[in-house]
Amino acid sequence: MPRDVTIPALPGLGRTWYERRGAGYWARRAALSLLWLFLTALVTLIVVAILIALWHRSTAGFTVVLVLEIVYSLGILAFFAVATARGWNDPHPSTIRPGNVPGQIFLILSSLTIGLYLALLVTSLLPETPAERHARLQVAEELHSHAVS
Repeated sequence: MPRDVTIPALPGLGRTWYERRGAGYWARRAALSLLWLFLTALVTLIVVAILIALWHRSTAGFTVVLVLEIVYSLGILAFFAVATARGWNDPHPSTIRPGNVPGQIFLILSSLTIGLYLALLVTSLLPETPAERHARLQVAEELHSHAVS
């Protein structure tokens, strides 16, 4: 590995993702998946509690909130699936950044639904996370440009 090629540290994985996928790497991946599983279960319990409370007060309100939850969650899952598939081989994919207003609104609304946490859980269970994939492509790009020059 040339000295001027840097291996980025990924959130939750550090630099364990690049060379050897040893016990430290898999322990971090498992911990990340368990975190998303816990948060998915927690948000699901909260949503179910809200739905039960609505059921006792208003079946119309229950139906509206249930339909909104299902539709928005399915939309988030579809968005994650399409974004992951489109950007899988792109070292520099475009993403929604929390610095802009539409991105902030999307993240706030998504954090209130099961779909976001379920999408993050499924993403963490992929053989290679999207962040890891993009970092690996970026390093390969740097190595290629280094070999050419």
